[in-house]
Amino acid sequence: MRWRLCRVGEDHRTPRRQAFSGFHTDAATATQQRRNTELLEQVQPGDLIRYGLIPEFVGRLPVAGVMSDLDKGALMKILTEPKNALLKQYQRLFEFENVRLRFTDDALDTVAELALQRKVGARGLRMILEDLMLS
Repeated sequence: MRWRLCRVGEDHRTPRRQAFSGFHTDAATATQQRRNTELLEQVQPGDLIRYGLIPEFVGRLPVAGVMSDLDKGALMKILTEPKNALLKQYQRLFEFENVRLRFTDDALDTVAELALQRKVGARGLRMILEDLMLS
């Protein structure tokens, strides 16, 4: 779920009468998403209050941060690089049964691609791996 602080085509620096409408292509949508992310990075507590959040709630937010979607490379790194990476966990589990588990680069690429298609991010990687190994 993404929070939008502005109406489509508007930001806190442009008057409401300058909002646009019309047909949008994928390139226009990607550009608009980048623009929205850049705008969200500049959000101040006063903007949140003007948007409609109550000041008591905004005062309890120590930091407002913006996160962007992970790409395929980042998902593949999450699968393989950390000390407790998912692949290492599954390899260790299979070692208990005297089975050596190996993943090809194509398999990792497919898992990352499925996570992107399903829009589940890093938290969905375990679900995807379990589904693939059970089928």
